Amino acid sequence: MKSKYFLENPAVPPYPKSKERARVASLPRAPIGPESEAIRHEGKRNSNRPVGRNAAVCIQADRLREFVASALECADIPAEDAAIVSACLVDADLRGIPSHGVSRLTTYIEALQRGFARAKPRVRVNRTSQATAMMDGDDGLGSLVSVLAMREAIELANECGIGMVSVRHSTHFGHAGYYASLATAKGCIGIVLSNAFPTVAPFGGREAMLGTNPIAIAAPGGDRPEFALDMSTSVTSRGWLRLAAEDNAPIPQGWAVTKDGAPALTPREAIEGILLPFGGYKGSGIAMVVDLIAGVLTGAGFGQGVRSMYVPGERRADVGHALIAIRISAFLEPSEYEHRYRTWYDALKISQAAQGHDAILIPGERSAAIAHAQRHEGIHIHAKTWRSLEQLAGKFGLDIPTEPTQAASGTLY
Repeated sequence: MKSKYFLENPAVPPYPKSKERARVASLPRAPIGPESEAIRHEGKRNSNRPVGRNAAVCIQADRLREFVASALECADIPAEDAAIVSACLVDADLRGIPSHGVSRLTTYIEALQRGFARAKPRVRVNRTSQATAMMDGDDGLGSLVSVLAMREAIELANECGIGMVSVRHSTHFGHAGYYASLATAKGCIGIVLSNAFPTVAPFGGREAMLGTNPIAIAAPGGDRPEFALDMSTSVTSRGWLRLAAEDNAPIPQGWAVTKDGAPALTPREAIEGILLPFGGYKGSGIAMVVDLIAGVLTGAGFGQGVRSMYVPGERRADVGHALIAIRISAFLEPSEYEHRYRTWYDALKISQAAQGHDAILIPGERSAAIAHAQRHEGIHIHAKTWRSLEQLAGKFGLDIPTEPTQAASGTLY
C-alpha cells in the first residue's frame, strides 16, 4: 500500500518557531497528563542521588527506536513492520505520554508469543465506495494496522477530498494522536477514533461498559504549531495508573470507583475498580459515540465484546478503529487555509489569560515543546519501564545501555 504526497505547502512568511518553542518550554510545568506529573516528580525526587530503583533514566530517541524495533523483530515481526510499531511507541514517550509508550512493549511481545496478536497479519482492505474502505487487521498490532489504515484514508482523500477507513480485528494501538498527525504531513486534517476493552462506567452506572475510547484530531498549522488534540474519554488512563501504582500515591476522587462503588483512592484500587468518564454525562456520551463509530459501524467488537491483552486466556481483542483524512485543498487553497489558521491561532495567543495561567496553549503545543526538548536531551524513562527493557535485552541478547544517564537537573517533562 503506497502513501502519496499530494499537497505541497506553499511558501509562507517565516515564523520564529525556535523562539515560540523556548517560550512554551519556559512555562510552568503543568502536566500534559497525570503520567507526566508522576515522572517529573520522580526525577526531582532522585535528582541528587545515584540512579536507583525509582529513578527516571534517559536514552536518546534514535537508540530507543532501534532497540524497540530489534525486540519486536525477535518476536518474529518483519523489520519494516517492527519499525512502524517502534516509531509509534517511542513517539508517545517523546511527547511526554509514557503510559502509551515503550512501557507497553513487554505486553505487546507477550501478546504475540501467546497468540493473542499476530506478528505477520494478513491485513486486507476492501474499498466500499470512492471515499471509504473497510480494513481487516487480522489481529495484528494496532500500531501497524492503524498506520496502514491512515495511509489508505489519505490515498482516498487524495482521490476524493475525504477518505474514511473502518478497522476491525485490531488490538491496542497506543496514542491516537500519532495517526492523526500522519494526515497533517500530507496536507490533511486527521481524525482518529478507537474503542477499547471496557474499563469505564457510563454516566449513572457502576458497571464497566465502555473503554477509554480515545479520539484524536490533528490539523496542519503552516508556519504556526500544529493543532493536535489527543484525549481519552475517561478522566485518566489505566496505563498511567499502572505507572503510578509503583508508588501507590493517592489519586483524586472522581477518577475511578472500586468494585463496590466507593471512590478509589489509590492507583491499585482504581485498576481493580472502574474508571469514570470525564465531564460526567458529556464525556460518557462522547465515549458512546466513539464506540458506535469505531465498534458498531466497523463490524468490530463493541462494549463488553472488546477483549484485553492484559487478561490471560483471551484469544482476540477485536478492537475497532475509524481513521479519517480530509484533504484541505478540496475545500480551500492551501495558502488561504494557512492564512486563516494563522489568524485564528494568533487571536487565541493574544487573548487574555485567566488568573493563574501565563498563556493560552492549543492542543498539542505543550507536547510538541516536550518532544523538541527531549530530542536534544534524550527521553526520560520511568525506572520500572527501564527494568522491563533490560529484561527484554537479556532475553533476546540485545544491546541496551546498562548505565543510563540521569538528567543533571532532575527536571522532567
